[in-house]
Amino acid sequence: MHIEISQGRVAAHLENPDRHEDQVIDLSVLLHLLPALIRRILEVTKARIEGKRCKTQAGYLRCSVVPFGRFLQVRKINVLPVHFDECQALILDFYMWYLSTGYYKATLVTRTRVWDQTISCWLCMLGEEGVLPRGLMIPKTSLPRLVVANGTALWPRSIGDGPALSTNCAPVGRTLYGPIFWTTDAEAIEKIEQVMRSRIDSLCCHLDDYWLRMVKDRHVGRKLVRSKILWVESCAKAHSWGPDSIVLECIDGFRPGLATHPNVPESEAATLAVMDHILRTSNDVGCLSVKSLISHPAFYARFASKKSSTSQDLLYKLSSLTAHQLELQTVMSMYLRYLGVLSPLDIAVACAILIREHPDLNPESIISARLLNVRGNSFVLATDRAGGLRLSVDKPRAGCRKYATLSKRAGRVIKHILRVTAPVRELLKRSGSKLWRHLFVGSAGAQLGLPAVSARQLNGGTKYSLVRYYPQLEEIGLTRGTLDFAKIRNTMGLLTWFETGSLALVSLKLGNTYRVALENYIPREIRRIWNERIVRRFQNILILLACAGKDYCLRVSDMAAIHELNWFLAQMTYDFAPGSSVVADEIYRKYGYRFRISTDEPDSRESPVDGLLSVVISPDVVALLYKKRLDWEVGRYPIVEQTDGLCDLARLICAIAVKPDVAERLMGVTNGGLLRAAHKNAINALKNACGSRVELDAVANWEVV
Repeated sequence: MHIEISQGRVAAHLENPDRHEDQVIDLSVLLHLLPALIRRILEVTKARIEGKRCKTQAGYLRCSVVPFGRFLQVRKINVLPVHFDECQALILDFYMWYLSTGYYKATLVTRTRVWDQTISCWLCMLGEEGVLPRGLMIPKTSLPRLVVANGTALWPRSIGDGPALSTNCAPVGRTLYGPIFWTTDAEAIEKIEQVMRSRIDSLCCHLDDYWLRMVKDRHVGRKLVRSKILWVESCAKAHSWGPDSIVLECIDGFRPGLATHPNVPESEAATLAVMDHILRTSNDVGCLSVKSLISHPAFYARFASKKSSTSQDLLYKLSSLTAHQLELQTVMSMYLRYLGVLSPLDIAVACAILIREHPDLNPESIISARLLNVRGNSFVLATDRAGGLRLSVDKPRAGCRKYATLSKRAGRVIKHILRVTAPVRELLKRSGSKLWRHLFVGSAGAQLGLPAVSARQLNGGTKYSLVRYYPQLEEIGLTRGTLDFAKIRNTMGLLTWFETGSLALVSLKLGNTYRVALENYIPREIRRIWNERIVRRFQNILILLACAGKDYCLRVSDMAAIHELNWFLAQMTYDFAPGSSVVADEIYRKYGYRFRISTDEPDSRESPVDGLLSVVISPDVVALLYKKRLDWEVGRYPIVEQTDGLCDLARLICAIAVKPDVAERLMGVTNGGLLRAAHKNAINALKNACGSRVELDAVANWEVV
């Protein structure tokens, strides 16, 4: 913190690690005081906030020094009183003025909290340092808290109070679905889950498409730069940036003086090579701005301002972007894209991919992630897995760091980020900038540094946004209000809850506690619909158990059709295993024999009672089946019984025991070893019973469906 006191200004310069320049806090309200008193007050305040974050220091100055200076200015006080009584009266007057003044729009609750937590401590510190007399009584206000909560407007807890009437205020949606309202639709949760999955899948596809196109253009740019690297080095040594020997002849009667002129063939490659050389050798963070480039001897004075003075045709021809996306690009954005300098949109897409892969990392922590700490240790570490990475980000509110072992997809994104930001990071380090330790560095306007990344780069808040590049996202409802980093993270947690129904897994997925996951990430309306669904389901179970076997089951239940009723009964027999509870035993006793679990739709379900046969595998049973088959083959049964299923069963058992390929195909539903042993014993039994050798060959070309 640096204090500036001049004739017409008092300011505090705070070092901001996220910006090139310092943050300036205007303290001109202290100008009416003596300079010595101003410096003494600010020195004491500086000792109080030394070592804290820039945002904390700025807030402390605005909440304590500025109100006190404003009060002294209004009361026209130039010198602080020396006597104890006068100073005590001044403090009490300041207290009453701060709570009642119209200079600030904060509520009374906020003002009392700021006074108790910030201003009173600051005044006590001034007394300890001798700026104010010691022993002053600093008033504090503790507003009474509500002892009995009456609930909310929509959920009153008092007897006789009904819910408030609905207003036009739109609820805030915290997922990609948007605002979620309570509904009595039985399939509401399925519809919400389906919309969320379709939107997150579509968003993921477009994020991948944008990222792959960006990587492809960067590879093309590296090839163009490598084709001119020898020429750039020779021109840099000779301080001459004319065309190389291949294009020295006149072009349409005109001999260009610079290799970057549009009339020179492949001048786009020369322009990229010169910009890459500037990036790797310059010490200026604004070396790639238009103003700096036109001052370079390799460029014309109208570079990037007029198409006739800028080479660009080859860039648009080789780009992987679509025609619609190319219309959104400028000449400088195309050159920076081929150089690999990240734009705010590129960083926003990378952050969205990382958030989807690792929802346990906060969006703010990912955007402000650092590559190295002050000691030079990397926050991106290698794991024991081949090519695996581990990322560490800071969580300021929790006061700790969060670690995540990156997935393959997230690992590829981080590796590409490290690769393309290396030249920019080296430039920032050479220029003495404090931003070089950040992970995401790139184009920040006219300078290279830390781009300002927000949800506007995703939801269409700016011209260069993901929604503008892919209008399909807006067609499915992903736009401003429904798409941002926090909503992607919340959607991933809610989808985990839909899949598993476990709050423990949701808290693990989001990296939060059980209570925070329940209260903040699962919408209240979803919890209400889910709880009501559980209650209605239990009610239907009790009703159907009470009227089992009656013809009015459909009328007394919530089902609209008979196939829905059958599906619900089949699901009951699947969800409630026998022996798990008294209700489960009743369900199994009354409905268990009627249903077999199947993945078919309810209307296509067939009752398995008519086609179900249980056979005890023993040599005697198999011998009887084989005897029936032999009798059928010699015509001992009438023609009507020639299609008996027992004969087919005997042929199946024989085929499984004799043919290894049939036994292998039915390995999941039969016990081949037991059948082969029973087959062998059954053959011996038939030999003894018939008195002659019995040949039982498997049916040729046996097919198993």
